[in-house]
Amino acid sequence: MQRNRVFFIAPFFISTFISLVLALLLAGCTATSSQAPGAEAAAGELPANQPAHPTSSAPLDTVAQAEQLYAEARFEPARQAFRHLAGQFPRNAYFWFRLGNCSMQLKRYVEAAQAFEQARLLDPSDGRFAYNLALVHSTLARDAFLQARLQLPPHSPWRLEAEQNRRLLEAVVGAPAR
Repeated sequence: MQRNRVFFIAPFFISTFISLVLALLLAGCTATSSQAPGAEAAAGELPANQPAHPTSSAPLDTVAQAEQLYAEARFEPARQAFRHLAGQFPRNAYFWFRLGNCSMQLKRYVEAAQAFEQARLLDPSDGRFAYNLALVHSTLARDAFLQARLQLPPHSPWRLEAEQNRRLLEAVVGAPAR
């Protein structure tokens, strides 16, 4: 009788162990940023030593220099470098992605949205592009609701609704930097 219990318990532990290992592997594959989702920084960061794109023919020193600027949080020169790379290699989604990330850091939200949209169009299978695009639009919406709240009369029902929507969006993208 004891043997039957071990037989039924063993598959449970094995399946639990396999599920745990798979979850850890998947988490390792998808964890690309130390920042929480919704932070002002763009999501989907890649390690600096990851190649720009497997099919890219961009000079490695140019890509490495752009990545170094990005890693050093020198976003304006990095933005210029990735804009140049995206112009030279317009079918490389990664360069557009990095341009969007730099633009997002610099609060150039319209430019960031355009870059993320271009990356998404080039590689619709990479969810980071759509995610970052959603963050940009959420940030723009948060700022628009804040502006509406400031301009609407104090007892306007739209002002209350604008404030509620602003708070909801701040839960996603954070409060604006002051």
